[in-house]
Parts: sequence; C-alpha cells; structure tokens
Amino acid sequence: MEQEHGVRNVNKSAFGDFIDFDLRVVDSWRQCRISGTALVMLGSPAKVSGLKAFELYEARIGQIAASLSTTRAGGGRLAIISSDI
Repeated sequence: MEQEHGVRNVNKSAFGDFIDFDLRVVDSWRQCRISGTALVMLGSPAKVSGLKAFELYEARIGQIAASLSTTRAGGGRLAIISSDI
C-alpha cells in the first residue's frame, strides 16, 4: 500500500532561491517549490541553509502544500509557495 502523504526528491532549484520537491497528496505525487524567503517566514534562522531549513520544517511545508493542492499552475506544477502568496 502506498503512503497517502509525504515528501520526496528534495533539491535546491537551479533557478533562484527555491527548493523543489515532490509532495504526495492522496493518490498522486505533485511537484512543488518553496522559496528561501518563505522558509525564513516559517521561522528558519537566517544562518540555516535552504535544504537544512526545509528539513526542519518538512512536515509543516507538506501541510501547507497539501492545502494548496487544488491550486495549479502550468504543466501541472503546484503553485509556488512563497511570501508573495
């Protein structure tokens, strides 16, 4: 039985200050992205790198991304999670 939620393929994006990851929402994996600014807003100390900050807040990020799972952008990519939305 496959897991109903979770995070995988966490990587620093080649574009800007973002972390890309896949999020499991019920029956499918969805591509997501979070900005470094959003990680700081979650409470990450400025001295903590993006990937380390992501690890600290992975569960919370997953919850936020799952709540936005119906908000899609081009190519089936989930909305960018950033301080701008």
